[in-house]
Amino acid sequence: MTAALIDEQLIYPSRAAAIAEAVIRRATVRGTLIRTEMIRRARALRTLNTSAEARLAAIEKARRDPVWFINLFCWTLDPRNVAEGLPGVLPLRLRPRQEEYVAWLDERVRGRQNGLTEKSRDEGMTWVLCAYYVHHWLFWKDFKGGIGSRKEVLVDRLGDMDSI
Repeated sequence: MTAALIDEQLIYPSRAAAIAEAVIRRATVRGTLIRTEMIRRARALRTLNTSAEARLAAIEKARRDPVWFINLFCWTLDPRNVAEGLPGVLPLRLRPRQEEYVAWLDERVRGRQNGLTEKSRDEGMTWVLCAYYVHHWLFWKDFKGGIGSRKEVLVDRLGDMDSI
């Protein structure tokens, strides 16, 4: 907890309580959404593990549709969630804007064009790009994609979990 927040709690105890309640509500809602998504994925995987026909259909669907692949098979890591009582490893479920980003990436790849993504922090775009690349590495022979950043050390530093 930051010193500013501690000071704010001493000066404005009702505001601090309201903030704490909002954080708890957010964690509860997010926890419910995360739990629902994990159950959805577990059921889907159970079906895929017990039916060869379903497994073959899923492989074909995943090959054709990177959004579907990401929404069923990709996971992220956010250790900050643990402080809120949520799991650190989370299912990657694309939001509408992220789905648009995947479509934009597909246009670049299929049209053999370069692309540059300017983004704000904490929007999950790096995770989405990495998931998209995993999809293509699995389903496209000899696929190659690159990732850059404003600093080289943010892209590739051995042993640093914060580098891409």
